[in-house]
Amino acid sequence: MDREEATSLERLDVEIRISAEWDEFWSYVGKKSNKRWTWYIIERRSGRIIAWENGKRVYLALDSHKLY
Repeated sequence: MDREEATSLERLDVEIRISAEWDEFWSYVGKKSNKRWTWYIIERRSGRIIAWENGKRVYLALDSHKLY
């Protein structure tokens, strides 16, 4: 990379935005007293799942996928 290319890259300003949706559903595992939740984040345009979490319905399970 020469000096001109390096200078051009320093001035490059790119902003990437996505539109995502957060949803949840629950199901029983083994017996009715063992309810589990699945939360997922889906990118709206492509329909791809960006992240998911499965567990008991407590706020701690969602901490790893906070969106700011």
